[in-house]
Amino acid sequence: MKNDGNDCCGTCPFNGVNKGILAPADKNGKFFCEIRDFVVQDPYVTYCNNHPIRNPLWLRTPRGPVWGSVHLSFDSKPLDAGIQLPAELVPPQGEGNYFRIPYFRLVRPLSGEAGICDVCGDASEKSIILMLDQDKKFFCSTAHYFEWWLKTDPTAITYLVRTPLDQEAIRYRLKALPEKLSDGLSVLADGEQEWVYDVLREIDDLLTEIRNGRNELMYQVVYADEPEFDNPKFRDRLSPHLLHIQSGLTVVGDLLRRDDLNYHAISDSVSQIGKAVGAYLRQDGARI
Repeated sequence: MKNDGNDCCGTCPFNGVNKGILAPADKNGKFFCEIRDFVVQDPYVTYCNNHPIRNPLWLRTPRGPVWGSVHLSFDSKPLDAGIQLPAELVPPQGEGNYFRIPYFRLVRPLSGEAGICDVCGDASEKSIILMLDQDKKFFCSTAHYFEWWLKTDPTAITYLVRTPLDQEAIRYRLKALPEKLSDGLSVLADGEQEWVYDVLREIDDLLTEIRNGRNELMYQVVYADEPEFDNPKFRDRLSPHLLHIQSGLTVVGDLLRRDDLNYHAISDSVSQIGKAVGAYLRQDGARI
């Protein structure tokens, strides 16, 4: 299957082959996820939210499920109207003709043969297939696979019990952060970066809860030389101040991974993040 994005395990620094380097790896290497402790059989069609594109601080705590790809033709039915997906379970946007769906307990769903859908009972000439130890599951569409997965996979259940974030909750959690960042900068000059890192992790955890499923926004921030934070394409969907925060985290994450730490550059970038947090808290309107 064609790779539908370079945010895959094949380019991940945690894949057991790249040894901490963000780059395409030899497809013949032995891929092993250092975060989730499993052998990655299909690294160039496997994805997760720990990839640095969505994980600027390169944190090793598992974030959401592992994702695979199936052909876009399986995205033929809508999810049941009663299903409310937490942000972490919204599929990261792929590229081309593929749609991402989650692994079931680290087993990758495949596109394949004819079967009877386990959710609706409809017969399909081609199905999404899940090969389990004692069973084979068939699904007619990504929606019905998702509906089944949400009810049966332990990863999904842990996220479904969370209360969705709204702007008031985001503002409440951000309000204490500028002062924490200021305190962190005062000790950073003494070579103590752990305090700042803890606050940055807190900010990144919050962004993780609201940004997943907005993959095109993250691509724009990570890859553009001069991100257009107020581009009309994005500005009605996500606050440009949050994009500035995301961009700042990417810069600081890179600076903190260097052997020769540049405390002046780190301090400057952290200050910019603090200003963006403050600007977000002062903004009017309902945009998250």
